[in-house]
Amino acid sequence: MKLLLSLLLFALLPTFNIYAQAANAGTKHFENAGLAFDFPAGWKLSDTSIDALKHLVVSPERGPQQIVVIAQDAFDSSCNLQAVNRKITDALVERTASQIHAGKPLQGAPVMTKVGETEVEGVQLHGLINNSLVTGEVYSLRRGLRVVSLVYLRVDNDSRSESAWQIIRRSLTISPSAVTVVGASSAESDRRISDAPVNANATVNSPAPITGGVLNGRAIHLVQPAYPPIARQAHASGTVAVQVLIDESGDVIAAHATSGHPLLQAVAVAAARASKFSPTKLCGEPVRVAGIIQYNFVAQ
Repeated sequence: MKLLLSLLLFALLPTFNIYAQAANAGTKHFENAGLAFDFPAGWKLSDTSIDALKHLVVSPERGPQQIVVIAQDAFDSSCNLQAVNRKITDALVERTASQIHAGKPLQGAPVMTKVGETEVEGVQLHGLINNSLVTGEVYSLRRGLRVVSLVYLRVDNDSRSESAWQIIRRSLTISPSAVTVVGASSAESDRRISDAPVNANATVNSPAPITGGVLNGRAIHLVQPAYPPIARQAHASGTVAVQVLIDESGDVIAAHATSGHPLLQAVAVAAARASKFSPTKLCGEPVRVAGIIQYNFVAQ
């Protein structure tokens, strides 16, 4: 978490990568890693993201106006997601205050806005950039285990940025991050999934996995594969291991064999895809689970 907070304090960087495509007349569209929004066609989008967080800056060709969108996972060993959200917001308020040369002590005022369909409370600050009066606003909201923050910086006597702000916040959509853990079927694994600390250096989409054994014991309905006739003729036998990805509802959304007799792998993968598992939660939020299903075949 210290790393993520410190990353919020770096100065806004020049353009590294730009992800934009036409959305409709007058706007462009950004979409990546479950984060999507529209922005004015006349503004530029700069992506200075790193593995630990998404960091996007939308700004006009000239002037200090900008809208920053930041997305990261809200992991904490205590699972106090509200506290993590507050730390992120506080760090962004301090960064924005420094950028606009706000006076000390900070005189932040509460402010409300709507992001998508959600009312979000934020903090408003006033300061100066190049002798121009500016206002900065900082908002943060959580979707599952993901925190998305918005920083809106505008010149007080220039209303041109207001339409950009409205386009971005009204079109913003956020998907909970695809957290992947590796679980076992035992009660000990259940405890570790609930209590294990999470690595703050992990990527937005793949935090540090919780290691464990096979997932057979978590299945609500574990489909058993038929013994293929061609395998019977070859007297094929042994264990087939199938790597699976289980979504937040307990459905298998990806499967592939990692070991076992080639004549037995296809039926094992098909059975794994049709199986159903108990949903898994981390810090009280549903998460995806990656692990192994093992099928034992006896020669017939």
